[in-house]
Amino acid sequence: MLHQSPLGRFFSKGSAAGESPPPSTPATNPVAAWAANDLPTPPSQVRKRSPPLDTASLEAACAKKAREELPSKPAPSPPSSEIAEVPQQLQTAPPVLPPPVPVFRSRSLPPFTEECFQYYASAPQFQWPTWMRPENMRDASGRPPTDPGYDQGTLLIPGEKQQKDEGAGTPMLLQYWKVKAAHFDKIALFKVGKFYEVFYYDAFVANYVCDLKWMNSDKKPHVGFPEMAKHDYAKRLVAAGYKVVVVEQVERVLENKQRTQEAKAQEKGASNGPTCIQREACEVFTKGTVVDPGMLGSAGARFMLYLHMEGDALGSGNSRGNLAFAACMVDCATSQIRVGRVEDSTDRNALRTLLAQVQPSEVVFCATNLPAEVSGLLRRLPCRPQLSTTREAQSTLAARDRMSRYNAQHPGKLPEPVSALLASSESALCAAAGALCYLEAVLLGSRVLPYAVWDMLEVPCGPQAAQAKASESSKRMVLDATALSALEILETLEGSYKGSLLEFLDQTSTPFGSRLLKQWLCAPLYDVNDIGQRQDAVEFFIERPDVREQLRS
Repeated sequence: MLHQSPLGRFFSKGSAAGESPPPSTPATNPVAAWAANDLPTPPSQVRKRSPPLDTASLEAACAKKAREELPSKPAPSPPSSEIAEVPQQLQTAPPVLPPPVPVFRSRSLPPFTEECFQYYASAPQFQWPTWMRPENMRDASGRPPTDPGYDQGTLLIPGEKQQKDEGAGTPMLLQYWKVKAAHFDKIALFKVGKFYEVFYYDAFVANYVCDLKWMNSDKKPHVGFPEMAKHDYAKRLVAAGYKVVVVEQVERVLENKQRTQEAKAQEKGASNGPTCIQREACEVFTKGTVVDPGMLGSAGARFMLYLHMEGDALGSGNSRGNLAFAACMVDCATSQIRVGRVEDSTDRNALRTLLAQVQPSEVVFCATNLPAEVSGLLRRLPCRPQLSTTREAQSTLAARDRMSRYNAQHPGKLPEPVSALLASSESALCAAAGALCYLEAVLLGSRVLPYAVWDMLEVPCGPQAAQAKASESSKRMVLDATALSALEILETLEGSYKGSLLEFLDQTSTPFGSRLLKQWLCAPLYDVNDIGQRQDAVEFFIERPDVREQLRS
């Protein structure tokens, strides 16, 4: 089916030199189909789709563009005898209109890569390096986008000679390609002086989401904005579902001059590093790993959830129909990490309840470890978490080595229950190690891990929850995903926070209080004594407004 898409010629076997691509199926009326919004939209435009255009207006606009592109010299008119032989309906037919650039969606292409190809097809006026063109694009391992193992987070970059030969090898662009080779699926904000510049495919995203204007004098796609607006535009990009990598200047102009002069003094013609100011990737922003207060926005916590399914959860299942998975939940803003192993059933009730209670902003998983039905469940969540995949599964040996290194670097961080769980459950060990590796990949390892507070993940439901409910220490009611949705505890049936019970009750003064209230609503008390003590505390603050206001201030 891929060769039938408008960009299928880039990946078909007939795209080699001297061969013609397979014919695509012509649309009966591409203009009408586009106007009726029958064709799908790119991933970034799903939530911002403009209202459908009128068919007549769109055809008129295309006709005007076609007339403007006609050559000034009129074509020779045919003899009158030939005109007489043409049927009347063909003589009065309007000219053939050029259809708008069709938008395609293929299940074999990753979302961000597919969107990049959309931009390439819609902007023939720009110049592109050969390694950025769809037919030549490869990941770091040399795999094309149609390969099942393709990693859209990396990009295969040629040597400096080819970059310079194609006009994309200036000292600054050499640094840019080095960053994009490891962060292709992220929008790179590249620091240049007092501005952040955005190039190539990233520039199209920034132009659409942030409404940044094109640099008309540049032959490559290029937009930019002042450095003081970094968090504002990064927040917009993250809210639209993209990942952002910020490339900063890591040395001053005087330091750069001193470095180059010392290199020339040591050996004539030698250079120590790039001739321009050195730049490195310093920050990565995703939906679940935002730590900057100016980008957090709401008072609710942003959780990153790492999932690892056990062998039975991948489809082999046992005779009793019990499935199991491990989850590691990270709140990067407060450096809280919770890990647990959950036994689930065939209807995935425990997983659905966990997702409904936590409402993660980002879910990380290995593409080869997640069953198809769980992947569909994640994509249908009302909270619309950002889905991040890792290509290599976390093996037990590698996970044990990663956690051993963490214990050696930060001794005493893991409490006894967490250590016992990681020692007895391989899936929990893989989930915890996978979460640590992802935090390091988004450049938060040194900021979160030294101050992390580890705890056990509360089991939402299932056999483990039944055992906990029967114990004396547990005095809370467990609401599963069905109850939370039917009662509209956290969000309405339409998926909106406004109108939910949490929105009505949340009069808290701090983000921590809002998170605690959310936990109380998801697991309300059912012990009479505990309920009475909480009511007494509420009555105390109602009768003493001076104490209440003092605590709020």
